[in-house]
This record gives sequence, C-alpha cells and structure tokens, in this order.
Amino acid sequence: MEPQLEERSFHLSSSVELVRVPKDGVSKAWPLAAPLLEKAVNRTEKVTLSGLRESMISGDMQLWLVYDTASNSVLAACGTELATYVSGFKTARLLLLGGLDLDRWAFFLANFEKWAKEEGCDAVEMVGRKGWGKMFPDYEPIEHWFAKEIR
Repeated sequence: MEPQLEERSFHLSSSVELVRVPKDGVSKAWPLAAPLLEKAVNRTEKVTLSGLRESMISGDMQLWLVYDTASNSVLAACGTELATYVSGFKTARLLLLGGLDLDRWAFFLANFEKWAKEEGCDAVEMVGRKGWGKMFPDYEPIEHWFAKEIR
C-alpha cells in the first residue's frame, strides 16, 4: 500500500524517498507507521500511539515515512513538530523515529533539514536515546534535560 504523498517528496536514493504525509492522509498511512513508531513510543510515558496519531491528524505534528519504491514498503517512520520559542527562534523537532535497515535511510536528515529551512526554521532538534548521537555525528548535545518523577 503506497502512502498518500504530499505534493513533495525527497529522493534519498534511486528507490528510497522521504515523504511527508499530509494530515488528511495520516489515517490511511497509520497502519504502516504505527509498528515502526511503537518501540520509540514505548520508551517514554510522554507520548502514546493514539495521542501521536491524533496530533498528526490535527496538524500539530507531522508524519514522515521513508518509503522504498522498489519493494513497495515503508522502512521508517518519524514524528516531528515545529516549535517557536518565546525569543522567536524556530525549530523543527524530530521527536520519534523508528525503522528497519537504518543504513539505507539514515542520511534522510539532510532532506529533513532542507524542509525545515523552507519552513523558516533556525535549527533542527532531535530527541532520542543516547545512541542516536553515534548515528548522527553532525548533531551534538547542547543541553541536558533532567527529570524526576514525583508521582
């Protein structure tokens, strides 16, 4: 089942492309994306799969798929959001990412950065486990977030 594509996609290689699913296509693409995002969602209590889906349908977040046209399959799914700090600094945040065959699509970030720049962003932020730092060495930790559960 080929995902409903927005007016624009980014070709990562001859058969792999990064596509942004429009909010009215999220429900159709969700069965392909949810299994890939589930592991990332399960690592946090801040997001649920159903809440993520609703945020994407409403347009508060974006759903991206890495699609392999040769095998007609989805290799990865990503949940993002645009955010503007009170200073006016605008960022595109990669909040959840999951997929298969990372070596075939890890370079998608350059295409995502291009989209973020077109959206007027000043930076791209990535939230994820520490191991992502090894996969994406151009991204460096600039802050540490600390948390304490108080329930």
